[in-house]
Amino acid sequence: MKSESGSGIRVAVVGCGYWGSKHVRVLNGTQGVTEVTLVDGLKDRLEKLAGSYKTSPSYTDLQSALPQVDAVVVATPPSTHVGIALEAIEAGKPGRCGLRSRRDPDGRPHLRVQPRGAKAP
Repeated sequence: MKSESGSGIRVAVVGCGYWGSKHVRVLNGTQGVTEVTLVDGLKDRLEKLAGSYKTSPSYTDLQSALPQVDAVVVATPPSTHVGIALEAIEAGKPGRCGLRSRRDPDGRPHLRVQPRGAKAP
């Protein structure tokens, strides 16, 4: 996948806590990722991680970040995954949150929990 500019992909990581910080670190070292954007509703947690990644844009809400990114990684508590994933999907962004998505016959996003390593039906 290439960004709209064609140079690589810009990825937002939603959730800057324990797991989000790991995703940010790995993505920053991944070839083809040109920018990692930080998103977290808790400003102090966002600022703490942003201090280690000074060139990464940061936002306190996903809606503000979506126009600036090509893909979204959801690294928040599981109870929040569906809402965040739907927000990204509705904006046309592919993402990774441990859930499988598909479209219902009427075109609406449909999410269901998919255990790791399980094959999609």
